[in-house]
Formats: sequence, C-alpha cells, structure tokens
Amino acid sequence: MAATLPDATTNKWYQQYIQEFTPQQIDYNPISTEQQTREQLSASEAAYLEPYLQQSMKRVLAQAQAQRAAYDADAASRGMTQSTYLTDVKGRVSQQAQSDIAGLQSTYQATLAQNTNSAYQAQLNRLLSVSQQNEQNRLSVSEWNASERTRAEALAWQRAFVAASQEAAAAASSGGGSWGTNPNAD
Repeated sequence: MAATLPDATTNKWYQQYIQEFTPQQIDYNPISTEQQTREQLSASEAAYLEPYLQQSMKRVLAQAQAQRAAYDADAASRGMTQSTYLTDVKGRVSQQAQSDIAGLQSTYQATLAQNTNSAYQAQLNRLLSVSQQNEQNRLSVSEWNASERTRAEALAWQRAFVAASQEAAAAASSGGGSWGTNPNAD
C-alpha cells in the first residue's frame, strides 16, 4: 500500500484542523537560586564568628587584669609595690594575654577561611545541581511540547484525509470534482 501525498484539498483541510487542534504548550521556567560572592560569604561567616572572638578576647584580657591585680595586692601586702620583680611578672602576664589574643585571632582567621571555603563549595555544588535540574527540565518540556505538536499534527492530517476523501466522494457522486474523474473519458 503506497502512501498518499496530500493534495490541495487535503492541505486546505489540514490547515483548518491544525488551527482547531492547537497543541497545548508548556513554558519552561528555570529554577533560580541566589549566588553570593566569596566576599559576601566571608562577611556572613565573619558576622557569625566575630562575637565569639570578641567575647574570648575580653575573657583573656579580664583574666590578665585579674592576675595583675592579684599580684599588685600581694605586693602591696608585702610592701613591695615598686619591685622590679612585680613589674616583670605583670609584664609577662600582659605578654601571655597578648599571645593568647594573637592565637585567638589566628584561629578566627583560619576558621573564617575554612567556613567561607566550605560555604562557597556548597554553593557551587548547589548551583551545579540546579543547573543540571534546569537542563533536565528544559529537555523534558521540549520533548513534551514536541510530542504534543506531533500528536496535534497527526490528528489534523488524519481528519484532513478523511474530510478530503469525503469531499472527493461527494464531488464524484455529483459528477464533478478533482478526485474520481476519469482522465481517459472524453
């Protein structure tokens, strides 16, 4: 059985039916996500960590001040308030406090860098996942739209062939028309 090529009548009917069977199309709407720069992530992490750093530094300074005050009280009770030993001990307490604060600041910087890098990597992973999901969604929407378009076109052609055949049959029974006329009859 040979395929029938559409003629002008079939095309006319197809154009009419394709308008009636306009396929439903869905729009692709990508998932969006907020992206922050490293600086923004770092600022966010710093805002979280900074109060803990400040609290720890105040505690170290308060302990050092309390130790110096205790040495001053002990020296006063012994009558040694002008002692070079007392000055030396208080200086070492202050140096230890500054060393502890430097250690806290170093730990803060390392933690800030590590947390910023972790947050940035998590963001990159999230963006990759969203990008992959968007591509998958785009392809699914394209496939669905193409399927609906193909379904509508097939239905329109089917109806067009039926309508053209009926039109040709009606024309042949009334004695005219393009289908059903014998080219050898003169």
